Amino acid sequence: MASKDFIVKNGLRIGGSSGTGSLTAGSASFITSLSSASLSGAAGAGLTTGATIALGGDVTGSVALDTLDGTKTITTTIAANSVALGTDTTGNYVQSVALNTDTQTLTASSLAAAEGNTITGLGLKATGVTANSYGSSTAIPVITVLEDGRLSSVSTSSISTDLTIAADSGSNDTVTLGTDTLTFAGTSNEIETTVSNNQIQIGLPNDITIAGNLTVNGTCTLLNQAVTATTTATENNFVIRSTDDGATASPDLRLWRDSSSPAANDRIGNIIFVGNDSTGAETCYGDIHTQLTNVTNGVESSRMNFSTFTNGASANTMTLSGSRVGIGTTNPNANLTVAGTISASGVVYGDAFESTTGGSAISFNDNITLTGTLSATDNIVHVGDPDTLLSFGTDTFTVCAAGSNLFRVDGANNVVGVGTVTTASPSVPTVVEFNNNTTAYRSASATIANTASAALLCFPHADYRTGKVVVQAVGIGGSSSHIESSELLITHDGTTAHSTEYGTIRTGNDVGTYTSVIVGDNLELRVTNGLGGNACFVASIQHLMS
Repeated sequence: MASKDFIVKNGLRIGGSSGTGSLTAGSASFITSLSSASLSGAAGAGLTTGATIALGGDVTGSVALDTLDGTKTITTTIAANSVALGTDTTGNYVQSVALNTDTQTLTASSLAAAEGNTITGLGLKATGVTANSYGSSTAIPVITVLEDGRLSSVSTSSISTDLTIAADSGSNDTVTLGTDTLTFAGTSNEIETTVSNNQIQIGLPNDITIAGNLTVNGTCTLLNQAVTATTTATENNFVIRSTDDGATASPDLRLWRDSSSPAANDRIGNIIFVGNDSTGAETCYGDIHTQLTNVTNGVESSRMNFSTFTNGASANTMTLSGSRVGIGTTNPNANLTVAGTISASGVVYGDAFESTTGGSAISFNDNITLTGTLSATDNIVHVGDPDTLLSFGTDTFTVCAAGSNLFRVDGANNVVGVGTVTTASPSVPTVVEFNNNTTAYRSASATIANTASAALLCFPHADYRTGKVVVQAVGIGGSSSHIESSELLITHDGTTAHSTEYGTIRTGNDVGTYTSVIVGDNLELRVTNGLGGNACFVASIQHLMS
C-alpha cells in the first residue's frame, strides 16, 4: 500500500471519551496510554520521559526531564580555571604577586591599581632564626622582636631553681622551685595566714597575744573594744612617756565622753580599782569618777568623786567641786567641808577654825564633841577668861605620857591619882593616890564606935617598906570637944609590921590607939576607939618609900 499522509483536522479521537484505543498501521500497532490530560501538558499528568538535559564546557550542570510538565531548573557550576583574566573578564584585577626578598615594605608605585600590574615589595628577609624548641625547666627563652613583629633572634638563658629565704631570726634556708613548697606559717594568737585563689593573706587574729613589747609610733584607735592588760609585774604596768622638753609638755591620759546630748550628773570618766574578795569574787574596792554639774556653754562645771568600799558597799569618801573639797559629802559648802570626825596624827594648820556662827580669830566658836581620842604633840594652853572649865562626859579623866598614866581623876570614887595609876579603887574613898592604890599621899576617913577597931589605911606591902601617916581623931556628938592629932611611922619586913606614934597633941581625953598589921598582900593601919563615945578618924599618908 502506498503511503499517504494522514491528516487529522480538529483532533484525533481514539476510543471513548476517557478510554484508550489503538492506532494500527500496516501489520503493526501503535498503542498509547496518553490521556487527554497528559497530551495537554496539565500539571501532574505530563508526559513521562527518560531524557536529561546536561550543560558542558566552562559551565556544568544538568536537569532530568522525567516529566514534561511544570518548570525545570538547571543548577550550573563554573569549572575551575575556566575564566581567563584579561580575556573573559573586564575591570580591575591583580594578575600576579611577586616575592622580593630585598624590600620588606609596600610602596605606592607597587600598589598602583592598574589592570595587569604586578605587586612588588612584599618580600620577607630571612632572619637567621633556627627552627627549634626553646626553654626548659632550668632555662628561659630570650627573644628579640623586629619592628614588623618578626623574630630576629631566639636563645636561652639558664635560671636558678633554688630560692634562698631569710628572716629576722634563724638561719637562711633554700627552696627548690618545682619540688619544694614554701610555707608562710603564722604563730598562735599573733599572726595567721590563709591561701585562697593563688593569694597568700597575712593578718592578725581576733585574739592577739604579744609575748614581748608593742611599740606604736602612730595613733592607736580601738572601736567598741575593751583593752585588758594582765601582768605579774608590781610596778610600771602602764606608762605614758613624753620626751618633749617644753615647759607645758606632759603625758596626757584623756577620758572623753563624746555625747551628743550631755546633761547634769552624767559621768564622763571612771577609774575603777578591782580586787578579789575572800571567795575569789571580783569586787570593786574603789573608784574615781567625774560628773557634769552644769553643761551650759561658758559656765560649765563638774565634780570629781572618790569612793571606797566600806562594809560591803561603795561609799563616797571625797568630792572635789570647783575650788571646794568635801570629805564624806558630795556637796561641800566651803573650801574644805568634812561630814564626820576629823583625826590627825600631825599638825593641823589654819587661819581660822570657825563654824557657821563665825569668828575672826583662830577659835572654836561652837561646842566640840569628841567620841574618840584627842591627841596633842605640844602644850594645850588656855587663853581667855580665868574661869576655865575642863569637862568630861565620863567619871574618869586620865593624863598619860610615854605609855604610862601620870594623873587620873575618878569621879565615881572621889579619887585623884598621881603616878602610875591604872585603877582607882581605894579601900577608903575621897583620897589622893600616888602610884595606884599604894599612894604617897592619901586621905581616908572612917567613923568608929567606942571600943571598936577598924582598918583606917592600907597599901601593898610588896611595893613599899615605910611610910609617914598623920591621923586626926574627933569625938562625935557630946564628945566633940575631944580632938586628937597624931603622927606615926610605919615599916615592915614582909611578915611583921611595926609602927610608932612619936608625936601626939590633943584637947580632952585620948581618942585612939594605933597599930599596924600585915593582912594578905596589904599592910593595914588599924585604929581602936577608946574615947568612950563614937569618933571620926581621918588619916593621910604623906610619904611612902619602896
